[in-house]
Amino acid sequence: MDARYARNVLLKNIGTKGQQMLCNSIVLIIGVGGVGCHAAAELAGMGVNITLCDCDKVERTNLNRQFLYDEDDIGLDKADAARNRLEQFNPQIRIRAEMNFQGLDFKEFDVVIDCTDNLDSRIEISRECKTKGVPLVYASAVGYVARVSTFKKKYLHEIATKGKGEEGCDAIGIFPPAAAIAGSIAASEAAKLILGMKGGLEGKMLVIDCEKNRTSVLKI
Repeated sequence: MDARYARNVLLKNIGTKGQQMLCNSIVLIIGVGGVGCHAAAELAGMGVNITLCDCDKVERTNLNRQFLYDEDDIGLDKADAARNRLEQFNPQIRIRAEMNFQGLDFKEFDVVIDCTDNLDSRIEISRECKTKGVPLVYASAVGYVARVSTFKKKYLHEIATKGKGEEGCDAIGIFPPAAAIAGSIAASEAAKLILGMKGGLEGKMLVIDCEKNRTSVLKI
């Protein structure tokens, strides 16, 4: 096993066998913004193969929290720019960049992480995950608040209430550490799903308010 993963292998729930499972897995990350950047980097560091999906281009307003991009990337497709950065970070993994998730076969993936910022996309992703039997990790960060949940049996579209959904960061802003927290926890959930570990967030929503230093776990 490559020394890159030596500290992973020391963990009792990973070891050599678990690390091989991570290296053989593929995770689809939809939305490579502040949350998606952190999720992608954490999984890439663990040796997970990744497909990145985002139809947006890098803007200057992204740079305060979407650390996979710099000023030279402004105007480039986010998925391509993120892939280029992650290939430098860990050249051992396979990374694919896509513009849209609609043409993808979700059965290819061990886990899907939804880091999008609109309810319609989230519902569509959830329906596809349910149809293909793929675990879904929901992750968001708006304002000072990070939210993460995992769906394996009852999916998001089966419990979501009608409405316009949560306001986006373009309306109320986003605290960069909230995006980092949501992305890191999403990566943790994905890794635990791949490894078959217990203690995930299925049936629960973890909510972390960075402004008030308040953490809560809601049943959903």
